[in-house]
Amino acid sequence: MRRRKMKEWVSSELKTLDLGDKRLNLRCQKIVSDLSEHPEQSVPQAIAEESQVQACYEFWANRHYRGQQIIEAHRDATLERVKGRKVVLVVQDTTEIEFAPKKGRRGLGSISKQGAEGLKVHNTLVVSDEGVPLGLIGQKVWAREKMRRSKGYQERIRKGDGEPGVKVLWRGIERLEDYVTGWKIGQIQETKKEQTKERKKKERTKER
Repeated sequence: MRRRKMKEWVSSELKTLDLGDKRLNLRCQKIVSDLSEHPEQSVPQAIAEESQVQACYEFWANRHYRGQQIIEAHRDATLERVKGRKVVLVVQDTTEIEFAPKKGRRGLGSISKQGAEGLKVHNTLVVSDEGVPLGLIGQKVWAREKMRRSKGYQERIRKGDGEPGVKVLWRGIERLEDYVTGWKIGQIQETKKEQTKERKKKERTKER
């Protein structure tokens, strides 16, 4: 029963997902469903069959789709949950994912912890006025450039995501999409208010 409900939820949550191939869409839904059932477990633990574990890794390595497409489908579902609410909060924060050292691993960058490597993740989350998470409307993942451990290294790590003196305006520019989406949420709320006012106005007219 639990597994069936999870599959139904994932199917609904990713209903606008389009990775350009129906098989990729179905594979993505299966992976999300399997891992969501056991979020505390590793991939081999959460997915029992060895062939399915390999299929999961192959999906992640596939270059024919963008991870952002999956986030966008979730964003669509989030905006649907926003409809009908008078007030929502759009909050954002940046966190870090640290990876254990492994020879030959590529694609990681410096993080706040000295000597550690990982990724930076900036999430934009919509929350109801009761404090209930409604979902993400944006997520940016990137690897910070590695810096030389010269004088002022820790200060550069704290202040920026690049080399000293390089302003990280690109981060703000790339997040404009999130803010535009946030603006759309505001427009939804304004439209709802106007519709409510118009309905009440009509009701008062009928009463007269």
